Formats: sequence, C-alpha cells, structure tokens
Amino acid sequence: MVQDAHDNNVRTHEPSFRELVAELDGLRALYDAEIRAVRESMVTRFAALKELTEQSFTAAHLAVTKSEDSQRSYNSTHNDLVRKMDAQYAHMMSRSEADAKFNSLGPRFDAIELRIRELAQKSSESIGGQLLTMRLVAIGGVLVAIIGIVFAVLRG
Repeated sequence: MVQDAHDNNVRTHEPSFRELVAELDGLRALYDAEIRAVRESMVTRFAALKELTEQSFTAAHLAVTKSEDSQRSYNSTHNDLVRKMDAQYAHMMSRSEADAKFNSLGPRFDAIELRIRELAQKSSESIGGQLLTMRLVAIGGVLVAIIGIVFAVLRG
C-alpha cells in the first residue's frame, strides 16, 4: 500500500517480509526488556510487601499480648480490691440495723441529759454546788461529744 506524498507517513515502497520481521524482532526485544523490568519491579515490590506484612502481623501480635497482660494485671488488682471491700463490708452493720440502733439511743440520751440537769440543779442549791455543776457540765459535754461521734460513725 503506497501512500500519497501529502501524508505524514510517506512510504516510497512496500516493506519486504525481512524488514517486517526485523522490525517485529526489534519491537519484541523492547517489549521483552520492558516486561522483564516490570517483573523485576513486581518481585521487588511483592518482597517488600511480604516483609511489611510480616512486620505488621508481628506488631499486632505483640500489641495483643501486651493488651492481654495489662488486662490480666487490671483484673488481678480489681479482684483484690473487691475481696478487700467484701471483707470490710462483712464487719459493717447494715443500714437498717444502724438506723435501729441510732433510734434506740435517743431515749437513753434524753434520760441521761434529764438526769444531768436534775443533778446540776441539786448541786447548784447545795454548798459547793458550783464545782459540782462545772463537773457535771464537763461530763455532759463529754457525753454529747461521744454521742456526736457515735452518730457520725453510725451515719457514715
């Protein structure tokens, strides 16, 4: 097929079979070289990818192991704390029991306070009653402080 001189690819003659074979052999050599380069590049990339994958699996395994160790340590500490708290609660009285004891102490303290007032009044009437009154007031103050401490512990 001869093309006009006005075409960009002007051929003055039809190529021979040898010329076509030579040109195809040249192209084959170029393609073979290109394919070898791509294969070598892919082998290198796959080797690097394999190495990175192995490193990532190793890192993931180490992270899981570390996480499991941390969880074991946390569980041990938590279980120890729960056991200590259970031991403490075993020696404590329940809220209802504490309220019952607290409410039962009220009339007793009222009776003690009334007795202290009676004694204070009698002692103020007698000679030297001032000293006895001060003693009774001090005893009353101590009793009130003890009552306050008992109430604080029972409510605490």
